[in-house]
Amino acid sequence: MRQKWRRYLISQNLITLEDIAIYFGRHYQTIAKIISKLPNFPKTVTVDQQNSRPRYIAGEVVRWGRINAKRIS
Repeated sequence: MRQKWRRYLISQNLITLEDIAIYFGRHYQTIAKIISKLPNFPKTVTVDQQNSRPRYIAGEVVRWGRINAKRIS
């Protein structure tokens, strides 16, 4: 249980679409218009209603990328 809690805390780092594009080595437009619209892509997290930039939990994006590596390469 303790390890699960630790993993949850680590995965709470939030990243933007720009960060995701850099991480996957793809163009921002590819991430924003195609990959982030896939039904199994992690959902956005709302932090601040005034900031409309979508943010994602980093751990979920990394996990999704590992599972879908062939799809994004």
